[in-house]
Amino acid sequence: MKSPQSNFKVPPFALDRARRGVLVAQISAALRKAIETGYYRPGDMLPPVRTLADFLGVSHGMVERALAVVREEGLTSPRPRVGSVVCARTSPLWKGQVLVVVPPGIGNNFGNAVHAILRDRLTATGYLPVSATVPRSASGAYSDFALLATTMRQQVDFVVLLHDNPGVTRWLSRRGVPFARMTRDTAPGEPPNCVGSVRRRDDLALGAFVEHCRGEGVKSVLQVSALETGPNAIPALEAAGIDAADWSIPPPGNSRNAAGLAQRAADAFVAWLAGKRR
Repeated sequence: MKSPQSNFKVPPFALDRARRGVLVAQISAALRKAIETGYYRPGDMLPPVRTLADFLGVSHGMVERALAVVREEGLTSPRPRVGSVVCARTSPLWKGQVLVVVPPGIGNNFGNAVHAILRDRLTATGYLPVSATVPRSASGAYSDFALLATTMRQQVDFVVLLHDNPGVTRWLSRRGVPFARMTRDTAPGEPPNCVGSVRRRDDLALGAFVEHCRGEGVKSVLQVSALETGPNAIPALEAAGIDAADWSIPPPGNSRNAAGLAQRAADAFVAWLAGKRR
């Protein structure tokens, strides 16, 4: 929003004070992003050096060096007794920046595919996508929001939440930034600031899976899972006359290490086969 005593808008970002060695780079990158996403439009005046320095809590010299960077990139032009004015652009501006919050680690094929398609669609329609995550703590809980908070100190116009965890949703709701989410939550209504949800129904594929097993003459199925939630194919398989067993594999050390999970899955499969041969 514009300062009531001036002709410029206050910057839409803050600084990560823990990274003091790169503050100039942070300022220039944030100004560049604000210009490229259209927060500062051609003809707009950036805040004066003194005002911007006071707002960010840095020295005048840091601000001057950051402004020099965006000026050398052709994004602004100095005007005597006016300040730095945003230049007209020959290329289209980004319509805004969208933060995509993804689960930690390598994820799964479905989640990775959704993330890739979403990133490409956002870029194709003129939005600048950026990704962040919430890592699991040593206890296995999603309670460390430091990385996400740092990312949201920069300009964020909208958030897409692919991290289906109630704690992450509640934290994001309190930030005041509009967001949409992919979730398995079936409760009516939406959390504060959530503009809509895509309900994920993994169980809808169970019918087709069971029919495929019957058509192929499958006699036995071992269901191996390492997730706390997900579809359970056992009842549907047994109802179709197919022998079914379940092996639940807890993540080693409260982690989602792919190699560890794969080894446990292989061990479970071998053990199951050994039991069937007896």
